[in-house]
Amino acid sequence: MKAEEKQKLMQECLQYFRERPVYEKVFQKMRGKYESLGHIGGKVVLTGLSLQDKSQLGGFLQKDYTENQSVTISAEAFEICLSKSRFSDISLEELLDAYFGKKLTVKKEERRKMPFLRKSKVGMRTRQEEDGFRIR
Repeated sequence: MKAEEKQKLMQECLQYFRERPVYEKVFQKMRGKYESLGHIGGKVVLTGLSLQDKSQLGGFLQKDYTENQSVTISAEAFEICLSKSRFSDISLEELLDAYFGKKLTVKKEERRKMPFLRKSKVGMRTRQEEDGFRIR
């Protein structure tokens, strides 16, 4: 697939998911999983969903959630449904990157980028403490 075709497909994919607000909840939780695990994986649980939300999830994921109090979605199941859809040339990681407008990061990477927040024996150190200044 050509780059311009893939970009057009990504725009259609983003439009599809952004038109259905329930996916904001799904993708936020999946991003959190990615940050903690370091890769796409695990399961997310959604509660307090409206009948419309459950219907929208069920339409894409090919499952009836209407009677469920909570909805559990595995990253693997989502990826399988994505691969069987018209968006099959887009990975879940690419979708999440595009949806949030930035590359997914891992919490360990974030901590490494901020050395002034290293743990000390007393607790978290601030930038001022790193520079030799203390706030009292």
